[in-house]
Amino acid sequence: MVKYWPRSAPSQYKVTDLVSKDLDHVDIEVTPKIPYQFQAVAREDKGLVGGVDWNKSPTVDFKTSSAHVGTQYEVSQVVEQTRKWQKNKSNLLHFL
Repeated sequence: MVKYWPRSAPSQYKVTDLVSKDLDHVDIEVTPKIPYQFQAVAREDKGLVGGVDWNKSPTVDFKTSSAHVGTQYEVSQVVEQTRKWQKNKSNLLHFL
């Protein structure tokens, strides 16, 4: 899942549904020209004894333009940083 919020209002965060490990993107709706922060969250099931562990990626800043110019590049940065983070974690479901 992806947790995201306006950078100036972290308490207004939103969370996507869980994402299949087969997907490499998540569609979300944001307000143009507003700086946001994003964080990928992965759920690791450790079984009956270990329970569930929630692992979070580093937070990434993101801002669209009014015409959405450059948006794909910035979204790609979020995805790439999340993939790097996932490679350093073992036994995690990949959500981005």
